[in-house]
Amino acid sequence: MSLINQMLQDIEHRESRAKVVAAQPAWAHGDWPRPASVFWRNALLVFLAMACGVTFALLLWRTPSNPTMPPTVSVAAVVPVATASSTAPAPASAAAALAVVPSPARATAFAASAAVPVARPLPVAPMAVASMPTARVPVVAMAVPVAVVARPAAAQVVARPAAVPAPESRPATPPASQAGGAATQARDSASSRAEKVFQQALVESKGSQPEQAQKLLREALEIRPQHVQARLLLARLLVQGKQAGAAAELLSDGLMLLPKQSSFILALAPLWMQAGQQDDAMALLSQGARSPGNDPQYHAYYASQLLGLKRHADAAAQYRMALGGEPGVADWQIGLGLALQGAGNNKDALDAFQRVYDTGNLPSQKRELVAQMIVGLKARVGP
Repeated sequence: MSLINQMLQDIEHRESRAKVVAAQPAWAHGDWPRPASVFWRNALLVFLAMACGVTFALLLWRTPSNPTMPPTVSVAAVVPVATASSTAPAPASAAAALAVVPSPARATAFAASAAVPVARPLPVAPMAVASMPTARVPVVAMAVPVAVVARPAAAQVVARPAAVPAPESRPATPPASQAGGAATQARDSASSRAEKVFQQALVESKGSQPEQAQKLLREALEIRPQHVQARLLLARLLVQGKQAGAAAELLSDGLMLLPKQSSFILALAPLWMQAGQQDDAMALLSQGARSPGNDPQYHAYYASQLLGLKRHADAAAQYRMALGGEPGVADWQIGLGLALQGAGNNKDALDAFQRVYDTGNLPSQKRELVAQMIVGLKARVGP
C-alpha cells in the first residue's frame, strides 16, 4: 500500500514539474540560447556591418571623382613606317578599324598643329602586325596611350608672356611745387578776403555802429585768424564797450597763434595790470622784451612799468633800447634821465636832461620841470 502511494506521489511530482517546465520560456531549460549569447551575436553582426561600410567608404574616397584617362589620338596622328616593299597607302577600312576617338583637348591641339607644315617625322619602331593576305598594308604602329607626334621644325614655340596685373589707378600726386603754389594761392585769397572785410569794419568803427564793426571784425578773424589789425581793433572796441575780460581773452588767443607778436603783448599787459595781475603782466613783458626786432614803443612801455617799480637800472636799459629806434621822443629822454638819477648815475642823468631841454620841443610845464632837474643835478655833480 505504501509502495502504491509512493508511486502515485512520484507521478504527481513529475506531472507538476512538467507543467512548471512547460510554463517557463524555452531558454530557461536549455532549448534556446541565453540572452547574453543573443546580445554578443547581434553586436558581432553590427561590428561586421560597420567594418564593411568603413572599407567601402575608404575605397570610394581613394578613387578620384574624375579619373584622367590616358590621352589617345587617332591613327592619323601616329607616324606610319612603311617597309621597303610597301608603297600603297593603307586601306580606309583598316584605318577606320584602328582609329580611336580623341579627347576634345587633343582634337583641338591636333587641329592647331595640322595648320602648320609638318616636317619629316621621326622613325618609330613598329610592332609586329599580322600581314593581310589580300593586299599589302604598311606596318602601322599600334596606338599607345601617349602618342609620339613629330613637332614641326619650322614652327617656333613662342612663350606667351605672363599676364601682368594692371597697376592700380592712383590719383596723380601733384609735385611739391604745385602743392605749395596752391596753398600759397589759397592763403593769399583768404588774406585778401579778410582784408576786405577788415576795411569795411574800419569804416563802421569810425561811424556810429560799433556792433556792426565788431561783427565784421569777427568775420574777418574767422576767415584769417592771424589778421593782427583786425584782432587789435576788435580788442579796442571791446574795451570801449566795457568788456575788458573778453578783450584780454581775444588777445590771449592771438598770442597762442603768434607768440612773438609784440603788439598783442603791448595791448594785453595794461589789461592785466588793471585786473590786478601785475606779476603776470611783468612776466609777459619780460618774455617779449627778449625777442629781437620789437617796436620801440614796446620797450618804452616796459621801461615805464620798471620805473614805477623802482627798478631803475632795468628801466634805463629799456629806455635806451626805445631811444635807439626813435631818438627824438622827449618823454623817453625824460624817463631815461629819471631812471639814471634813481640808479645813482647823476652825470649821465644830467646829460639826458640837458639834451631834451636843448631841443626846445617841450611844453612849458615839462620844460620847467626839466630845468629844475638840471639845476639840482649840477649842484650834486659840481662844476
